[in-house]
Amino acid sequence: MTDTEKSAADYVVPNSSINEPGTYAHKVIRPGSINEPPENPAAVPELTQLIPNTAVAGSAQLTVRVIGTGFGDWTVLNINGTDRTTTFTNNKEVSAAIRPTTATPGRVYAVYAKNAMFKSNVLDFTFT
Repeated sequence: MTDTEKSAADYVVPNSSINEPGTYAHKVIRPGSINEPPENPAAVPELTQLIPNTAVAGSAQLTVRVIGTGFGDWTVLNINGTDRTTTFTNNKEVSAAIRPTTATPGRVYAVYAKNAMFKSNVLDFTFT
């Protein structure tokens, strides 16, 4: 199918695959060849590590690297309830800035990733 043959696609996502109801934007990814499978923005991301996972409260802005699986250039990190501008490194790493200037010692920020309608597990970022 060429771009001029079709400009819309219909697809069904089973209810069991939806974490949160709502309307979601989607991105159509076409592989470069049949030997290169398309990326899957509908994959559920999984976080395994935050680097670093702690910072001194009141210190300068820093970048948190998030290691895991299922990332793409559509992945968005949510830190402390706010979606952050996210940098895609590869399918196993993304990163975002965190601002500890207003945090207090002992404060814990929840960090998770989102791909379209799917949300990852949560890892904690702690301020000392």
